[in-house]
Amino acid sequence: MPIPKYFQMYNSFLRSLSDGQKHAFSDTKNQVIRDFNLSEADLAELLPSGRQSVFTNRIGWCRTYLKKAGLIESPSRAHFIITDAGKRILDTVDEITNDTLRQFPSFVEFVDGEAGDGQVSPSVQNDETPQETLERVYGELNNVLKDELLTRIHQSPSEFFERFVVRLMEKMGYGRGEVTQRTRDAGIDGIMYQDKLGFDRIYIQAKRKDLNTTVGRPDLQRFWGAIPERNTRGLFVTTAKFSPDAKQFAEGGLFVNYDQFCAGQAVLDDWFDSYWESQLAGSGLTEHDIALWKERRKLDRECSVEEETAMLCKSGFKSVKCVYSYQKFSVIIAIK
Repeated sequence: MPIPKYFQMYNSFLRSLSDGQKHAFSDTKNQVIRDFNLSEADLAELLPSGRQSVFTNRIGWCRTYLKKAGLIESPSRAHFIITDAGKRILDTVDEITNDTLRQFPSFVEFVDGEAGDGQVSPSVQNDETPQETLERVYGELNNVLKDELLTRIHQSPSEFFERFVVRLMEKMGYGRGEVTQRTRDAGIDGIMYQDKLGFDRIYIQAKRKDLNTTVGRPDLQRFWGAIPERNTRGLFVTTAKFSPDAKQFAEGGLFVNYDQFCAGQAVLDDWFDSYWESQLAGSGLTEHDIALWKERRKLDRECSVEEETAMLCKSGFKSVKCVYSYQKFSVIIAIK
């Protein structure tokens, strides 16, 4: 069943308090849920922002408006009781609406403000709660912004889009970005350096194309071939769409896992850990950085190379192989 609008809950909300006793808000919500026969799926429906359920938002505003009209009171936190005015309205009005509530000055002042210009607030002119109106307008403005941004991207030189993508990645916290020189980029438009020494990288290709065109499998294959390292990641960004074969190519490909694994024997694990700490002490890192590394290491649950390869095989990867191993550091590749 569709979730009722906030004003459609007025009668049900007041009926749940009709005995004149104090009731918890949770009990009132459960009564409204029963009255409208709402399912778990109905209650799980979220606002566009994903931060709150539609039902919670609407019954929250139902409660607020009834309280502002003086039809309910809150004698204690999250508990409500019906007032004499609320009983009168419930007994005499078959379908309580915002027009019903406008006979109460406290409600009018709340929704229209203190200007008293006679204008009805937009929040009570439609079926939406103020939060729903805000999110709808935000979505509309966001769509306008996206259209304007795409227009500017297509009106600007192609280098603008490349710089834009790299700077966006920086703002999103992916590390320090660099736009490559166009005469020597070999299909790589930018690089994100995710660690201080630049060992962990993301290679970027930013392809500005017409919105109605598609990026196909050959485009991704050329990009993959241009990446100089195999044990790294690539990001292909485009203003066009990806063809089905391009998506299929991206879903498969080569999996590379480079990490620390346990040695299998406690004495070797202790010796390797001591060795790594001695190497870090002479690496130039500050004591604070080393302390952070040690703290983060406490969260690791190291498995053996054998356990990792078995897990990858069980997950559907093929040709799983450890191609490099030194002390506790190993590199495993797999194809899916």
